[in-house]
Amino acid sequence: MKLALVLAAGSVLMPPVAHAQPCASYVGQVVAPRDIDDVMAPFRAIGEKGEFESTDQYNSRKSAAIAKLGGTLIVRKAPEDRKHLLYDADAQQLNIVSYAFRNLGFNADALFGPGAPYPGVMESSYLNIDVVIKEDETVTGSYSASNSYGAKTQVSKIFRRTRGIFESKAVYGKDALFPAAQNGSNIAGSIPMSPQDAMRLKPTLQLAFVVAPKAPYYLSALYDYPSTPTIRNPREVKNEVSALIADIQCGLVLDPTNIVLGGFETR
Repeated sequence: MKLALVLAAGSVLMPPVAHAQPCASYVGQVVAPRDIDDVMAPFRAIGEKGEFESTDQYNSRKSAAIAKLGGTLIVRKAPEDRKHLLYDADAQQLNIVSYAFRNLGFNADALFGPGAPYPGVMESSYLNIDVVIKEDETVTGSYSASNSYGAKTQVSKIFRRTRGIFESKAVYGKDALFPAAQNGSNIAGSIPMSPQDAMRLKPTLQLAFVVAPKAPYYLSALYDYPSTPTIRNPREVKNEVSALIADIQCGLVLDPTNIVLGGFETR
């Protein structure tokens, strides 16, 4: 596994302390959600310490990236599946199932697990408080291959990028992102809404997270899986996992003009 970048807490500028505001207080506000790639871009641009660069110079570059975070951020996320936005015509409300916010698994082991580049930097387990914000794949090439029986296939070389937010490890029973969803309903929150508004808005609603970045701010790693293509799965995948390290404070539901329609508390 190849180490990409780690920003440690020491010797760098700390961002302003972020004071959480009640999530419901965002309702009705127009917000400016940021794209996760834009948030991570200053950290990705830092790269490794140069051979002819002093430690102070390198830390200065890291401090500049951290300063750009500011305090609290609002990070945009597309719903993972709009089937998790469920309208209740009897109650005249749109129920937001937690899976709309968090369903894809974030591979924290790539960062903190056995053989990973950051053991001891943070604690993680098979249950964590984290979310995938974006994941995409690009075909980077292909080649012909055959197995020991002479069966031939075309193998695709894939580069998969996963960008997410990692907060901390969790314990069983306290691993739900939204307390309201912990009771088995899986509903993160509900928004009063007429049937007409629900029909109009449901196809265009967006989600966002209110987060407070914290040390070490950004981690990224590369690993190969699956690295051995088969006839049934003729893919060779290089994975990049990148995490903004932050406390996840709220989940927001936004209309197409970035007006907040719903704000739901996390733990």
